[in-house]
Amino acid sequence: MLKISQNFARGDLPKKLRPLLATLNSAERKPIFDRLKSIAQTFVDLQEARHDADYNLRKSFTRNEAETFIELAERAFIDWQMIRNDDLSRIYLACFLINSAWDKDR
Repeated sequence: MLKISQNFARGDLPKKLRPLLATLNSAERKPIFDRLKSIAQTFVDLQEARHDADYNLRKSFTRNEAETFIELAERAFIDWQMIRNDDLSRIYLACFLINSAWDKDR
């Protein structure tokens, strides 16, 4: 999930998906795609924070930082509710299933 989310957040997608996304990424769909990229970036940021919390003994989080992470997660859930039935969101989820083929033919 982390790798797929990193790639979506950057807009770096497998060659096989680029034509499909190009047809779905029209001007009226740009807000949906931008929201999806934001959700993906939030997942990356929260995963990195979780990793630091679990494994980086030199890192500690203030209450404000923790509350900011909670707000990020809440915003991502709200955004997801708004776009979850869109084809772009379904493609994002499908990529989790094809993770093993993600790097093939890049």
